Amino acid sequence: MSDVIVKTTNLTKNFPAKKGIFRRSNGCIYAVHDVNLEIPEGKIFGLVGESGSGKTTIGNLLVRLIEPTCGRIQLNGQDILDLKKSEEIHFRRKVQMIFQDPYESLNPRLTVYETVAEPLIIQEKRSMHGNEKELLYALESAGLTPPQDFLYRYPHELSGGQRQRVAIARALIIRPKFVVADEPVSMLDVSIRVSVLNLMLELKDNFGLTYLFITHDLSIARYMCDWLIVMYQGKIVESGNTEEVIQHPLHPYTRALISAVPIPDPMVKRRRVELSEAMEDTSKPPLRCRFYPKCETRSPICEREYPEFNDKGHAHFVACHGV
Repeated sequence: MSDVIVKTTNLTKNFPAKKGIFRRSNGCIYAVHDVNLEIPEGKIFGLVGESGSGKTTIGNLLVRLIEPTCGRIQLNGQDILDLKKSEEIHFRRKVQMIFQDPYESLNPRLTVYETVAEPLIIQEKRSMHGNEKELLYALESAGLTPPQDFLYRYPHELSGGQRQRVAIARALIIRPKFVVADEPVSMLDVSIRVSVLNLMLELKDNFGLTYLFITHDLSIARYMCDWLIVMYQGKIVESGNTEEVIQHPLHPYTRALISAVPIPDPMVKRRRVELSEAMEDTSKPPLRCRFYPKCETRSPICEREYPEFNDKGHAHFVACHGV
């Protein structure tokens, strides 16, 4: 296996819960709880789960847009939570993020030139001018051709796909090693999603990138990812090689997710796993399995204690008493 580029240990993030007209503190929301990850260099790790499962929170933690409540994050063996100012600037060069909505993540007042040049100005203390050659290369690498035609356009003059390509060019201009892609194609038309996904695969090889690819779409995760991690209410419930998890899902939540993916062949029938609408209170997570209220195979032990995360063979890990 390749060297581990990102490692987390007992990563936890709680958000204060505010209630009432005066927004008084009322406990906290356990968004991510006790997450351990090891992401090998040069691989694409997929993070899947429903909205509210903690996927985006993990992405934001890894690029330090937010700070964890507790736990550790290492990049190439270095703890990134105790960096000096000079070290933090170097860290920002190595790690970038591609956001879900390119229109929201791009400043509408800046041209494409100013947007893509901004990381160079901040990271390398360059002036606004004199970067055109690098910008043209970044835009062309992101599939915006001819790149000269895009330099002085504003976000509202671009299509959704073009805006996301500008966001990709901005992320790659300083040659990062690790990129968090948070639902990068979910806001795009279906007709152009594959072209953007193929672009990201091509850039991975050309620039030697490692991705954490966050998505709720298992079909996209299967297309893109080497390794799959399934999250439910802030906890990892299953992980393994993507094909192994898709073909042989072990956790009942993973089976429910896969059963909801449409099959293009109308002659093929798949049993749909129906989940109860019961919900856990994420402000007071129980010691038992968080999937317990919805699980169709639950047993008494599931209500008493949270299952350990165990290797079930073929590097396939799952947290479930019933497996």
